[in-house]
Amino acid sequence: MKHFLLIIFLLSAFSGSIFSQKTANTERSSMKTLSVPYSERITEFNKGNLIINSSFEKGVLNNQSAKDDTLLHDFKLQAWKKIGNNVEWVSSEYKSYSKKDVSNGKHSIKIHRKFKDIKEIDNKPDGVISDFIEVIPGNYYFSFDIRLERIFPAIQRLSSKISKDIDIRLTYFDENKKEMSPGIYYEYYGKEVDNGFKGFAFSNFYYIDKFDWGNVRGRTYNYPFSEGDMPPNCKYVKISLGLLGRGTMYVDNIDFHYSRWNFTSLEKVKPFFDKKYKKTDLIIPTPQIISPNITQINLKTNKPIIVIPDKPENTDISASELLKKYLGNKTPIIKASDFKDDKQKTVFI
Repeated sequence: MKHFLLIIFLLSAFSGSIFSQKTANTERSSMKTLSVPYSERITEFNKGNLIINSSFEKGVLNNQSAKDDTLLHDFKLQAWKKIGNNVEWVSSEYKSYSKKDVSNGKHSIKIHRKFKDIKEIDNKPDGVISDFIEVIPGNYYFSFDIRLERIFPAIQRLSSKISKDIDIRLTYFDENKKEMSPGIYYEYYGKEVDNGFKGFAFSNFYYIDKFDWGNVRGRTYNYPFSEGDMPPNCKYVKISLGLLGRGTMYVDNIDFHYSRWNFTSLEKVKPFFDKKYKKTDLIIPTPQIISPNITQINLKTNKPIIVIPDKPENTDISASELLKKYLGNKTPIIKASDFKDDKQKTVFI
């Protein structure tokens, strides 16, 4: 009877183990780092920026005969779609634009909306929206370069703020490319917040007169909100960059990549354990150039010189003195600016 009960217990434990492993493999979540295999996570991380045509450099004018003093409204971009009529494809090579209108490369997107372009009801943004971007469960870092001029809220009321009028947004989709709710539960409030909105950096202003080019992180809220988490079952996202209010907005150099927060502390240092080190890798501080790639120095055929910074710290001086005792008291110690290469076999240390 005891043996029978033992067998039942072992079978239960074994089946429970299989069930728990199966559950762990299927419950892939942004909130559970280890629910996605390391190999998949590191592959996603190594992809870098997932956005195609992130600086709007690849595109064509529908009107190829457009003059260089014409505002470029009629265009088509690779991997992006224009929304609205008040969107321009800036080219620094055209007379109607200048280099200050571009943050990176030769092109950017400009959105210019006047008072007549804004509606009190059913107000739609002008801007651009990306193609589908495939994602895996986890945390993603989103940033963009932006420049602003004379931005007013869309709704002019007493104490009106810009709020969501700088309409930087992520739209989430499931594996069937069906749009998902952007709501995510925020424990601090005890309710869901709009995790699709990423223009929080400017939402608390009443008016922005001028904001020169700067790199801004796309955020939904401030700390302690966990920024960048993909909602459960999200397979694709689209990035939209738009303006609902009045004024001028330039955007360029969009970055969306799998973040380092998807890895445990042990996984972050694992590559250092797996690496095969040479003796030259152990030099502190790490030299910028080591040539030739040698592992030992023949002091009989080479003349060693200890080179220290022009403004050495106490630790530099102490280290050089200790090294001099090891190499021999005749070994010279000189500052970097005083060294002149005599094209002889000289060893830098």
